[in-house]
Amino acid sequence: MRKLGIAAKIYLAFGSIFLLAVIASSIGWKGFERVTESQNSVIDQAIPGLRQAHRLSALNASIGSHAAQLLRARDEPERVDISARLFSEVDQVKALIDDFEANGFALDSLQPMRAIVSDIDDKLRQQDELVRQRIRQQARFNELAASLVATTEELNDLADSLVANAAANTTAITSNIYDLVGDDASKKQLYSVFDRLVEVDLDAMERMYELRLRSANLNGMFNRVAKESEVKELDALRRRTAETLSILKRRVREINDPLRRSKASELLSARDVNNGPLYVYGIFDTRVSLLLIGKSLTTLSLETAEASQALNGMVEQLNAAGGTLINRVSTAAKESLDSSRLLFGGTSIVMILVAAAILWWFIKRNVVRRLLLLQSATHAITQGNYDVDIVVEGHDELTDMGKALH
Repeated sequence: MRKLGIAAKIYLAFGSIFLLAVIASSIGWKGFERVTESQNSVIDQAIPGLRQAHRLSALNASIGSHAAQLLRARDEPERVDISARLFSEVDQVKALIDDFEANGFALDSLQPMRAIVSDIDDKLRQQDELVRQRIRQQARFNELAASLVATTEELNDLADSLVANAAANTTAITSNIYDLVGDDASKKQLYSVFDRLVEVDLDAMERMYELRLRSANLNGMFNRVAKESEVKELDALRRRTAETLSILKRRVREINDPLRRSKASELLSARDVNNGPLYVYGIFDTRVSLLLIGKSLTTLSLETAEASQALNGMVEQLNAAGGTLINRVSTAAKESLDSSRLLFGGTSIVMILVAAAILWWFIKRNVVRRLLLLQSATHAITQGNYDVDIVVEGHDELTDMGKALH
């Protein structure tokens, strides 16, 4: 039975060696693929996740800074500018969280993070609305305070003129007494002048002095309204102001000069604390509103700061998760590289031994050795030595050649 020929054996030997090379290359390729996958995990997930986490942390810090600036806003254009930047950063934070979800990074933390960011957004919008109200109320308060102080100063000037007139009348009556004494006036005439001096002129001068004093006190009370920071103190100041106004109205009605009395009445009407024509809410109610807005802003600011700290804590967890992922992937990559190196090295050694065995068995023993024997026998025959031992073995072309030589 004819077995494999020389060509087939050679083809089989080199084909086997080629197959071994392909197997070694495949093993090496698979190992490098595992390392590449690990590296891609770092490049595609961990590093972008850490970069976005750092961006999120920076945005959170910037939001806190702009929130503090919002609380210090003093006019509407400044508030609008700060709030626009503030809520733009909040939207960027939401977009970053969406990117985390799209990239599959820290999925377990995203839902709590969304809730915190939504809470911060709501509180910031409440603060923005309160700041808008505060700016409007502060402008109203400034207008009220300036107008009330101006009218009070005008009433002070009017009271000064009334005091001066009352003092002049009293001085004139006093001089008249001296004239009466010099003219030897009767006691009845003197008593009549004294009665007028005491009952009318001195009393009028005292009332005008009180008018000026109360008006000055009222001016001081209006100036104190902006300095009070407690509602209880404002209520007490409101009561004292109302009492002072009541006394001033009585003293104004006692002014003898009708023109000045009318002028003083107009000034008091314009200064009505609670329901004057320009002061719908009153200076005290406006100040109370400002205090309540300030307390609400303080509360919201503290709550926002707590939410921001919670968000920072979650960002730190993201950074820790990213670092853990990098360490895990780096360890996996190192392990893959080490195992691939060992497998590739071991496979290479085995394949070298197998290739050496193939070369020894198929090439050297079955082909080269027999060819050398045939070459030696042929050479001896050509030299006339027919007593040569020709080895005939196998079932291939060399076998046929050996039989022919024999």
